[in-house]
Amino acid sequence: MKKLLYVATALAFMACGSGKDAAKNEDANVDQAAKYASTITAKDLGAHLFTYASDEFEGRETGEPGQKKAVEYING
Repeated sequence: MKKLLYVATALAFMACGSGKDAAKNEDANVDQAAKYASTITAKDLGAHLFTYASDEFEGRETGEPGQKKAVEYING
């Protein structure tokens, strides 16, 4: 799951970046995103999505136990 988070972060930096620094780092970000994107399968992504959307996380209201469980799952 952390790999998915890294890919999303890399893509967000590419989308939001501007100026000289972003241009210099664009190739590195693309390489990193491609590296992690190749490790994601539809089956794994689906399993994580269904787990995260399950009742196990109790609705994920801010500050509630379900939200804390969801954070632990994402970081785990």
